[in-house]
Amino acid sequence: MQRENLFMINIHSDDEQIDRKELILRRENPIIKADREALNEKLGKAIMKNAFGPAGVMMILSTLFLMGGLCFGLLTVVDYLREKSISPIVLGIAVVSLALGGIFALIRKNIDKKNEENSPLDALDESYARIAELSRRDLGVPSDAKRIELFAHFYDESDAPDEAYDIDEVEAFVEDGKLCLYHIDVVIAIPLDSIEGIVKCGDTVRFKDQTRDSLDDSEEYSKYGIEKKQIDGYNAEYSMNGYYSLRFSLDGTPMEIAIPLYEIEPLLDLIGLEVVEE
Repeated sequence: MQRENLFMINIHSDDEQIDRKELILRRENPIIKADREALNEKLGKAIMKNAFGPAGVMMILSTLFLMGGLCFGLLTVVDYLREKSISPIVLGIAVVSLALGGIFALIRKNIDKKNEENSPLDALDESYARIAELSRRDLGVPSDAKRIELFAHFYDESDAPDEAYDIDEVEAFVEDGKLCLYHIDVVIAIPLDSIEGIVKCGDTVRFKDQTRDSLDDSEEYSKYGIEKKQIDGYNAEYSMNGYYSLRFSLDGTPMEIAIPLYEIEPLLDLIGLEVVEE
């Protein structure tokens, strides 16, 4: 039976058509939300300034000149191997390009160093931490709430069943007979009496990112059969030998929360259910 996967991101929007709006227990104060949005705007401007400011320009110039120097240097080698001679013009262009590339790289390094010393990001981090704490208090999140990672899709009925999951971290606690999950600016609540059980599923699950250090190569996580596949220079995909499915129903619709194998203990501590093998 296909179950709809619950993903916290789905329910942040104020759009009346958003999925599973009925699960929302509390939203944060509009003033706190406005402060968070203002911070997001400042962060975006800081990132753009870093990318397209002097440091970004120097990075582009150094890359172009270094690549040009390498190309002309390669042409010099090819000419020598074929003609047993070297073109002074080509060699000169290669040397000048490499020199300029190195100079621009040094300039960028100095700019980055000055930016780090006067970086607004540290202040933004402190502001984000302050707002996060205000949000927790506003939404009644207890200090002993459990931090739990979930597997989740950006829900779309057209998604392929084998699409890799995203990672979503929540703070979980129990309140008035409900399992509550806090994420960024909202608390959702799942009645405990709607939970059918927690099932350990043996199917391999794929996910796009992770927040744990050395998730794929540390002894602590080795028993979960986690493997890493590098997609490109920045992105990787992971696989794991199974996951846990917290299953419940909402107005007759079968739903689930998918949980990594290494995250089940905090949840079991909260709701006191035993795991059933699939």
